[in-house]
Amino acid sequence: MQTCKELVASAGDHLIGSASLSQKWHFYLHIFICKHCRRYAQQLKLTLNMVKQSGSSPSCSAEDIDDIVTRLKNSKI
Repeated sequence: MQTCKELVASAGDHLIGSASLSQKWHFYLHIFICKHCRRYAQQLKLTLNMVKQSGSSPSCSAEDIDDIVTRLKNSKI
């Protein structure tokens, strides 16, 4: 089974549809068991849907986005 850290790292792939069948199975198994990761996945999905609905694309570079994602992963919220 995936750890919480592994789930966070692969959640984006899963939600945009690029995860393999095995990765999807491990993802669903983990969020079925872990309420914290279930909440994280719901929040990430909501965020992605809001960005899609806004119709705008980010004006920052891929490196900036990677930096933001890394800081969010390392935050103690």
